[in-house]
Amino acid sequence: MSERDGTARFGNVPLQRVLSLVKEQNVHILGNENVVSLEHHTYRRVPGTTRSARFDAGDPGKNTKNHVHIFAMPDGKGKELLAVNCDGTGHDGHRGAVVPRKVAKFLESDYGFRIPPNLTLEGIALDEVEAGGYLVLIVIDDGPDSRSARPAYMDW
Repeated sequence: MSERDGTARFGNVPLQRVLSLVKEQNVHILGNENVVSLEHHTYRRVPGTTRSARFDAGDPGKNTKNHVHIFAMPDGKGKELLAVNCDGTGHDGHRGAVVPRKVAKFLESDYGFRIPPNLTLEGIALDEVEAGGYLVLIVIDDGPDSRSARPAYMDW
């Protein structure tokens, strides 16, 4: 922080303005007068739902893209329902997840994400497959030790 004309400043912004923004945005200041770190709540409510979203910037060094984590409850509470990259692919192993329609609309309008029309991350509808040299396997997990008779996930 610096003083100029008797007014305490944070960079070029008067300290009083910074403090009012902090209060308005529910931001917490950590540190002292020489080193200040601004930590804020990073969860946004998905309109029309109880779900919340946390945006994470991609890291080229780790080969990750901009992505959003969606949680069942406000403020990142509850189970993480899915994580989606900006290009509509799954993040952190969430391939094949179905994005709820309201969440998809929120991600597209507020973040510019490209969610697939069928709302499935890295999925494809069979009617979208062109004729050609494809082999499609559908495996039904219905053996004696099976807990459900639903298609098993396959990667090809």
